[in-house]
Amino acid sequence: MMSLVPTVVSVTLVAVLCCVAIALAAAVWLSFCAPRLDFATLPTGEGACGPGFRVEVYDGVTVLIENDLPYPGSLDSTNRASLPLGGHWDFATDPRETGLERGLQCGEDAVWPDGLCESVFVPHCFNSAQSQHSDYYGVAWYRVRFQTPDSDSNHWFRLRFEAVLLHSTVWLNGVELGSRSGGYTPFCYDVTAALQRASGAVNTIVVRVDNRLTWTSLPPRTALRHNPGWHPYGGIYRPVSIESVPEISILKVEADCRREQRAVQCRTVIQRRTDRHEQRYQLDAVLWAPDGCECSRAVVQGSHSVDSRSADAIGTTAGGISVARFTLPVTEPVCYEDGAPRLYRLKLTLSSTSNAPQSVPLRAPDEVSLLLGFREVRVCADGIEINGRLRFLRGISRHEDHPHWGAAQPQELIDKDLDWVQRLNANYVRLAHYPHAAAELGALRDRGIWASEEIALYQAGLGFASWIQENRRPRDFPWRAFGLHQLRRRELMLNAQRELLETIERDRNNPAILFWSIGNECYTLFRSGARPFAWLRRVAREADPSRPVSMAEATYNVRLLDSRRSALKQMDFISLNLYYGWYYGAAAHAARHLDRVRRYHPHKPIVISEFGADAAPGRSEADGLWKAERVRRGKSYSEEYQERLMRQYCQLIEERPFICGISPWVFADFFCSWFPGNPIPFYNLKGLLSRERLPKRAFYALSELYRQRLTEERGKQEQSTRGTSERCGSADRA
Repeated sequence: MMSLVPTVVSVTLVAVLCCVAIALAAAVWLSFCAPRLDFATLPTGEGACGPGFRVEVYDGVTVLIENDLPYPGSLDSTNRASLPLGGHWDFATDPRETGLERGLQCGEDAVWPDGLCESVFVPHCFNSAQSQHSDYYGVAWYRVRFQTPDSDSNHWFRLRFEAVLLHSTVWLNGVELGSRSGGYTPFCYDVTAALQRASGAVNTIVVRVDNRLTWTSLPPRTALRHNPGWHPYGGIYRPVSIESVPEISILKVEADCRREQRAVQCRTVIQRRTDRHEQRYQLDAVLWAPDGCECSRAVVQGSHSVDSRSADAIGTTAGGISVARFTLPVTEPVCYEDGAPRLYRLKLTLSSTSNAPQSVPLRAPDEVSLLLGFREVRVCADGIEINGRLRFLRGISRHEDHPHWGAAQPQELIDKDLDWVQRLNANYVRLAHYPHAAAELGALRDRGIWASEEIALYQAGLGFASWIQENRRPRDFPWRAFGLHQLRRRELMLNAQRELLETIERDRNNPAILFWSIGNECYTLFRSGARPFAWLRRVAREADPSRPVSMAEATYNVRLLDSRRSALKQMDFISLNLYYGWYYGAAAHAARHLDRVRRYHPHKPIVISEFGADAAPGRSEADGLWKAERVRRGKSYSEEYQERLMRQYCQLIEERPFICGISPWVFADFFCSWFPGNPIPFYNLKGLLSRERLPKRAFYALSELYRQRLTEERGKQEQSTRGTSERCGSADRA
């Protein structure tokens, strides 16, 4: 027996040495064998250039160029003629990818396959949970016919897709307009030359889409058989339109509402698509207060302002881009608040003032308007200040997901979902894990609900984690998605930069948006793991200095890993995804982890961006335990457990004032291939509402907890206001 002891010790020592060798090899592979990408020299603004985009600066204003067009900003309304292209389109799947060979892109002359072509209603998601194509991954085709809208002869035409999932190529009348990878932000093409404009002429748009992830797409593929943590939807799932645009038009507006300066500082980018003689024009700006009364106006004419209240000039630059700068003073600005969405309306009118014979006449002025709000965000060690007061974000995370519509979000669904958000007594929605529809952003703004926007840089570099969870077969190990091997891929990071810039361009003027999120649960170990995200933060801050930036960090319940998340110190505040009590540990362990993070980062407040537990609607503790994927045994998937965990987290949050907000995961149950063994197969059941939007017990519990916190906050605010009034009264009497 004694002779076996040295043998056992030797075997143990060999095993330990093998583990150490494997760990060292992995560290070397992560740190020294990854592709080289110098983030210190990679442009964040001017000079940035990537797949399908470049960044230029005109008179100090950043302009994103895509498909050789300046990227238009979001405007609430215009007087331009627009033809919505929603409605009935032809649709066909192409699992063998033979559509190009068969000439499906050739417009009216193409013969689409009999029996495989169907009529669908765009916006359309072809693989929703209730669709016959719910498990389809691959190529599909769309086609629509339309007549060119009437317009002035000096107008040009812009085809705008609000978003297409995930990769797309577009043809008009057989002419290829371009290709794109990226499924959550708008993109445009100049279709003036390809349009048939004769009376009665029919035009045909064909779109080839592909919903499969790649190693450099957003979201990125992170394993050989990997889907993201939501269903990889596909299709033309947001609106499409053709807009008739004057040759001299307003491209975008950057409006900074500054409460302390009592002014709206505007930078209006004007696009001139003509090489004729110099065009003189006049820009009239009028601002209306929330009560509907005019409160300020300015006029910028030619190369200078004629209104003494709005200084600065229009500086015309090369490339047909001009920038008009002016200031609109506001005597008594009222702040945009949660529950009190006080919105100002800015109307801009661009008209021609030139009498030169070869100038381009504006037959009708170009008019645009947008809604603005006075709202300032500042991060301090104690929390997040909004309009000068510390606020607690009573939040919820939300996916774009519905059993019937998939990722498509009709206005009626958005309105009903936000009704539930307000019944929850929430004041904040985390829009996960990608830029959401503009209609939802507008609805949040109009209701006075705070929001954050996130780009789809999801679990980048975590291929090893996906591999461990999915199959663990050595031949399937995702070397290309292992740590920095993915995050140093130039194309991936440039795609992330483009989506971030597109999101900011679209939504910068929305006062409901508090901050930008540059990723979710990505690889951030060691100092090298922080560099990609420090670079993305600089991209966001240069494009929009008014908002803080964060990213949601995963927690593994492994102290060695959780204590080395180097990106935390790069962010303006900390966002943590915690699943103590579900995937690992217990809720009490979350308290210890939060205290430890606070010790490491004492000057940064914390938002808990995710936590929760699955609960099958109607399932009780009495139903016993349920065995499913990814979760340790011993879970009941009951509504009681979900409610109990929610209360435990809220209690530990109450005891830690450095936690300034939460957004539990998730608003409603959603379609996800990760969970075939759940009580409802292929659904993530962490929703506070079911997929049919029926509330669970945790919904009512959190609604009551939020109501109590709201009541306490209002009481503190009233005491503060009363104390301020008393001090002012004493000073007056003195």
